[in-house]
Amino acid sequence: MTNRTRTDVLLLAGFCAFLFFYGAGQFGLIGADEPRYAQVAREMLARHDWVTPTLGGRAWLEKPPLYYWQAMLAYSLFGVSDVAARVPAGMDATLMVIAAINLILVFVLFSAYHQAGRPDTELTNFLVPMAVGALPFLIVGALIAWSLFGGIAATKAGKARQQSVTNLALTSGIGLPFIFLFGFFVGLFASAQELPAGSPAEAALTAYQFTWLAAVLADVVTLVVALVTRKSA
Repeated sequence: MTNRTRTDVLLLAGFCAFLFFYGAGQFGLIGADEPRYAQVAREMLARHDWVTPTLGGRAWLEKPPLYYWQAMLAYSLFGVSDVAARVPAGMDATLMVIAAINLILVFVLFSAYHQAGRPDTELTNFLVPMAVGALPFLIVGALIAWSLFGGIAATKAGKARQQSVTNLALTSGIGLPFIFLFGFFVGLFASAQELPAGSPAEAALTAYQFTWLAAVLADVVTLVVALVTRKSA
């Protein structure tokens, strides 16, 4: 990492920390939604239930559970508080900023590459294996979403959610090796191409590697949550 890159990372971290985290504990949860979602996550954590959101002991199925999972992790790390309830929003906003910057950088590099009259065969050749490597991400993600919505529908219908939790564990467990192996070997293949430094292909490879790591981490978390919930159900 060069000094310029290190400086840019520190500036970005400071920018996000100031905008999204500074003063998070200066005032309590406001509005109707913020206290409600924080309470839903608190009840889920108290029951050790990572599948069914509840509010006041009754199923609350109005929103996807991603925020509740993040808030439960924040509560586990920092304790139940207003600040911990706002940590997920700050983290998600930071990730959105990073994603936006990555997209802008890829676009700028791609444009500069074409304006310079340089061939873009590196990027073209890389897009096909990158798309193939991303297929398991999309398929497993769709199956996980199907399992979650199946659990929500079962809860609404008053049926047991054991089968949905089992489907979630099987989907994430079987999908994990495919995500890991496809992503790893595609990334290895692309890295072996000796992509030119600063080229759009190199920027795309970096973005792909971060996406692969995020997909593996998300699948592992989903598998652990499903197994813990299935055991306690």
